Amino acid sequence: MDAFAPSILAEKSVNYIVKPKKMYSPYMMMTFDVLPGKVDKMQAAIHPYDCTARVQEVFHDLNPDYYRLIECYESLTGESIILNTSFNLHGFPVVNKPEEALYVFDNSGLTHLALENYLVQKIVK
Repeated sequence: MDAFAPSILAEKSVNYIVKPKKMYSPYMMMTFDVLPGKVDKMQAAIHPYDCTARVQEVFHDLNPDYYRLIECYESLTGESIILNTSFNLHGFPVVNKPEEALYVFDNSGLTHLALENYLVQKIVK
């Protein structure tokens, strides 16, 4: 299973992937071929052997905060796509609560953590 996947604004996903049928993938549940001209834009999020990606199409109605984050990224870069990865330490389940997020933050090499409306910064001495 891939550790990384692309999250794409739903209405712009056809600019990045081949969608032979009108199907939706809001939960990284299907893989799609990546358009040849977009492989370099999403290289970290695709399978290197066959240039497929396990895409999460982000819909405003389903996930407005994440949608706005990708919109903001798009305004800075011109790309409607962002790298999505699970948030956990090896051998631990995916983070589900703020306490778990802080545990991973404290026990990893992360230096910043966005948690709701807070940005936590680790002071490295």
